[in-house]
Amino acid sequence: MAWNKKGNFAVLSLAIVFAACGGDDAGNKSVSPNMPLREVSSLYELGTCSADLEGDTVFVIELNTDYLCTNNNWVDLMVIQSSSNFSSSGTDLFISSSNTVALSSSEVKLIASSSSFAAETSKLSSSSEKNSSSSSSIMTSSSNLVSSSSSNSFCLEVKERGNLGGKCNSTNVGQCAIVVSGDSSYHICKTKGWEISSKIEIDTYKWGKGEENEIKKGNATNTYYIFQNGKWNIAQKETALGLCSSANEGEVGLYEEYGVSYHICDNGNWRAATVLEYDTYGWNDGVDGEVRPGSVNSANHYIYESGTWRVCDYRCDESFWEKLGVCSNEKNGKVVQSDSGWYFMCENGEWRRMTALEYYTLGKECLTDGTVVYDPVAYVCDGDSFRYANVMEATLGKGCVSYTEGEGAKKEITPSVDSIYTCVKGSWIGVSQETIYGTLFDERDKKTYKTVVIGSQTWMAQNLNYRYKRFESEIDSVSFCYDDDPANCNSFGRLYSWAAAMDSAGIFSTNGVACGLGRNCSPIYPVRGVCPEGWHLPTKAEFDTLLASRYDIQLVLKSTSGWNSVNNKSGNGTDAYSFSAYPAGYRDLAIYNNTRYNDYYQVGNYAYFWSSTEENEEKTYHMSLNVVNVKSNQVSDYKVKGFSVRCIKD
Repeated sequence: MAWNKKGNFAVLSLAIVFAACGGDDAGNKSVSPNMPLREVSSLYELGTCSADLEGDTVFVIELNTDYLCTNNNWVDLMVIQSSSNFSSSGTDLFISSSNTVALSSSEVKLIASSSSFAAETSKLSSSSEKNSSSSSSIMTSSSNLVSSSSSNSFCLEVKERGNLGGKCNSTNVGQCAIVVSGDSSYHICKTKGWEISSKIEIDTYKWGKGEENEIKKGNATNTYYIFQNGKWNIAQKETALGLCSSANEGEVGLYEEYGVSYHICDNGNWRAATVLEYDTYGWNDGVDGEVRPGSVNSANHYIYESGTWRVCDYRCDESFWEKLGVCSNEKNGKVVQSDSGWYFMCENGEWRRMTALEYYTLGKECLTDGTVVYDPVAYVCDGDSFRYANVMEATLGKGCVSYTEGEGAKKEITPSVDSIYTCVKGSWIGVSQETIYGTLFDERDKKTYKTVVIGSQTWMAQNLNYRYKRFESEIDSVSFCYDDDPANCNSFGRLYSWAAAMDSAGIFSTNGVACGLGRNCSPIYPVRGVCPEGWHLPTKAEFDTLLASRYDIQLVLKSTSGWNSVNNKSGNGTDAYSFSAYPAGYRDLAIYNNTRYNDYYQVGNYAYFWSSTEENEEKTYHMSLNVVNVKSNQVSDYKVKGFSVRCIKD
């Protein structure tokens, strides 16, 4: 039961319409739907008054009268022409969208499933009152269901089970009936006759599966049902309160559920109402400063402010004012905290409620250097007074205030990378990124590389470009320049076979000796490999640590140039970590007529970096970045290929 907008309880009306019926049961004779209807034996054979029969008349032999199909209803022409003919027949007719039923008026009364029937009955009765001395009426069944897909239905209320008799036949399969005496049992007319059913079965008969959380009103009763977890269940809240829709948005209803008594219709769903919502439900606008006790709990008080009712605070608490006492000259400047957490200051003979910021900064010096104070919230001095610091100010630890206009501040991204901000008209504006690079000097060939700290790891910020040679030969056959062009080595480093990356010949270290194509090895970690002294070839686990540092790791590792575009979208990264991964592609081995050739692929699209972690005698794990910015890979590939090398500091 729900309240109306004025705060009174509104009673949900149930329209119960009675139709007195008479005459014997009709037989099971059927009429072919392919033949035009002109004459039938009984009312049961009329069938549905559909659009294609509009205006047709059919003679019913047992009643010796004609029926007209109009506006989806079969109308007895004798009722229209003369009340005596219809009265003498002693028969009333209820016609649904799918069935025609004629029963004795002493046996049956009809319960309609919608209150709209009452209005329709009133209209029809008044129009025929002058022509009929009986209480006969003609009604069309309707269902006020939530789901528009539901079919119309009705249910018969029978005084005793024996009254059902033979009223179940081929023309009214699906008809439901309620025996009101004794056990108040429910029945459904099925192909084998009347069968005892539950209330839910009658209400949801032939519904089929619904959408999850779909709500419908029952076929025969005012109970609502909700489809959840594959079946229809009684929707207790909707049954008690009615359907929540735009028509009753904001309405409050009383229904006990898990300790919650009051519910409010909110955007199509009943939810627990707050104390403020149900205590002030239906109230009109007040006058600013007006105070009222709650409608449900008179101990609660509410004040009208800025066009709405609010919970009344200390202003309605007489005991609180007694606690404060008089604001005398002796108390001037004194601060008192209330039980509810408010702070009050005695000032010029009156108690004034202080803001939280006023209390936090009471007696504090207003510094002019932009210092952000965290006590207990972040605040800063701006123009000789305090204000709350915004998120960026709290993050940078410096306020962009009138005193710091044009000054700069830094935010650390990694131990080696800072973002630079400038204070412009009260806001910190990001202007650049500053990287603090380290350096790595390779004594072997006197080359210098940039290094960068990312988390707890220190990486080379450039690809290695050391010309690794076979121990027994001066031929450079295990490290390569893309397209065999030395200029590419100078631009983005060399490509190494895995054996060269591991220093399988043992030139610099024995930790990766004999690790190469076609054999399993057991390296001793860390593996220096082809790296300069003090550095080593990263393991798969070390690459995993790098890749797990951010969800958008591809973007922040990739260089800001050199990457191709895909679908008119640049593949370049932000290089926020200053790792500067360049798409150097890879080298593969091709053999034609017993001659070895180098083939090169994917420059501009991929960057590949060897790890020291072997999968099997043919493959080894590596890290790859690609042009389309999908998640970085840690997969294996063939040892014979030539990939880039990034060394990590021991």
